[in-house]
Amino acid sequence: MAAEAAKNALDGSMRKGRNLTVRFASLSTAIHVSNLGPLVSNEMLEKAFSAFGDVERAVVVVDDRGRSKGYGRVEYARKGNALNALQKTNEGFFMIGRSPRPVFTKQQEQTDDEEGLLEKSIERQPMYFSERDAGARFAPAGTFEYEWCQKWKQLDEMKRTQLEALEKQFKEAEDKLETDMVQAVADYEAEINRRGIVINLCICV
Repeated sequence: MAAEAAKNALDGSMRKGRNLTVRFASLSTAIHVSNLGPLVSNEMLEKAFSAFGDVERAVVVVDDRGRSKGYGRVEYARKGNALNALQKTNEGFFMIGRSPRPVFTKQQEQTDDEEGLLEKSIERQPMYFSERDAGARFAPAGTFEYEWCQKWKQLDEMKRTQLEALEKQFKEAEDKLETDMVQAVADYEAEINRRGIVINLCICV
């Protein structure tokens, strides 16, 4: 299979100075987690989401410099665990660390990535310890944390709405450009053919 060949070719290779690990995982057992704080590591993410079931792997995606991109994925041993995590974290505000910043989850669309942000790679700055001491928890309704989680949720919803609208605008623009291009090509070819006929007539005369 092409997918298996691609996996074998990439697995264990180096990408931008980092070891690339490629593995197959059922998308039904993996969830995408976004709005992660900059100090959340693979290990911290795994520990937090273990509250919903047995986690096989948790990865925080990083940039070329090894810094968190603010999102990652959690792969569960069973589909039921993944569904449980999705349901619970979408019904309430689930926070990882001290800051009143909730994570947002959805079904994972792909699972191949690199090793992520390891705990040992994070600088031991002052916030490092306080974030870990706080652990993972849900924000109780009516609290200071809940209020700030709502603000993050509103921003996330606004971002998704605007991105969807922008994507729709670009799609409409692409469709129009495609239509205009097809018509322009047809007109151009018709003009070339017309000129060819005119030239032939002139030669005959």
